[in-house]
Amino acid sequence: MTVSERLIKILAEDCIQITGSPVPLIFFNKLTADIYRYMAEVSIPTEKIKYIELAEKTYSRARMYYKMLTELRVSQTKTEGDG
Repeated sequence: MTVSERLIKILAEDCIQITGSPVPLIFFNKLTADIYRYMAEVSIPTEKIKYIELAEKTYSRARMYYKMLTELRVSQTKTEGDG
């Protein structure tokens, strides 16, 4: 197992799984995607595509969480403004 793979495992098991807040969830997913992107930059061509796809998938997940957080904050602001 490479250092990068160990870092991704740590992020998945010790950070993403236990976080109870959306901001760290976004951060840890983005960090995981960054590591995949770096792995793509230094890997052989056959592995490069795999790491690019994993990076894109993980960035998309981070963006989805960010969008959900933004929508939640907007709805909370509207609710507070109505009260």
